[in-house]
Amino acid sequence: MLLRNNKIFQLNPVDIAVEDVGDGGDGGDDGTGCGGEYILDTSYMEEEEVLSQIPIKHVYSEVHELHFCVGKQSTIHFVVEGTYPHGVERTGTVDTELTDNLYTDFIPHDMYFTTKDNMDNKLLLREINMMLSIII
Repeated sequence: MLLRNNKIFQLNPVDIAVEDVGDGGDGGDDGTGCGGEYILDTSYMEEEEVLSQIPIKHVYSEVHELHFCVGKQSTIHFVVEGTYPHGVERTGTVDTELTDNLYTDFIPHDMYFTTKDNMDNKLLLREINMMLSIII
């Protein structure tokens, strides 16, 4: 990265093959007093202006959550996070008539249980076991 005149630039290397430009001789012919071979590397860095703080090469993914519970009074939820393929949008909740459509093309990425209650509660553990028995 490079900062110049209040603009941010990403430096991208452009690699060019090195070029052998000849022999330096015995150390006195070229005026440098050094002998040996000379290799010319014409590689350079290209500057690409960064227009925002989001990296230029980034991936945007809209994550959706599907919540499942045993009953309306349940304090523990089984959450499935995932995405829909690019260009496919789903709206609604499990309670709406779109129920069948919410699961179509859904790609799950993560699954977990969530609660605001203390996990030492035996009723919560029973509810987790009940949900797992339904899932499996």
